[in-house]
Amino acid sequence: MIKTEHNRDETMKFLSETKQKIAKAFMHYLCLRLNFRNSVWRDGLPLKANELCMQDCCPAKG
Repeated sequence: MIKTEHNRDETMKFLSETKQKIAKAFMHYLCLRLNFRNSVWRDGLPLKANELCMQDCCPAKG
C-alpha cells in the first residue's frame, strides 16, 4: 500500500511538471509567432523573432 502511494505521488509530480513545461513551451511558441508576424507587418521582413521573444516581454521566460 505504501509503495502504491509513493508511485502515485511521483506520477502526480511528473504529470504536474510535464503540464507546466508544455504550457511554457506553448506560450513561447505564441510569443515567437506574434513577434514574427509583427516584424513582417511592420518592417516587411522577418526580423529576429527569437531575439524579440527572449526579451523580458515573453510570458514563458522566467
